Amino acid sequence: MTQIADLLKRLAAGHLPPDLPEEGDYAEDLRELVGYLQELSQFVGAMSAGNLSASLTRSGALAGNLKG
Repeated sequence: MTQIADLLKRLAAGHLPPDLPEEGDYAEDLRELVGYLQELSQFVGAMSAGNLSASLTRSGALAGNLKG
């Protein structure tokens, strides 16, 4: 559980880790979350730079509210 807690703290601080646990109860969920956060970060960066044609390929509650 400590590994997951540490990972979540890093994510909350805005640090997307390059490595994720390969196995465990939540490994797939963590990979999905990090992938979503990486794409969201790229989207926000593109929009901030004025690229109004930027889009998200993943869906989710937050993504639907960002660009509708």
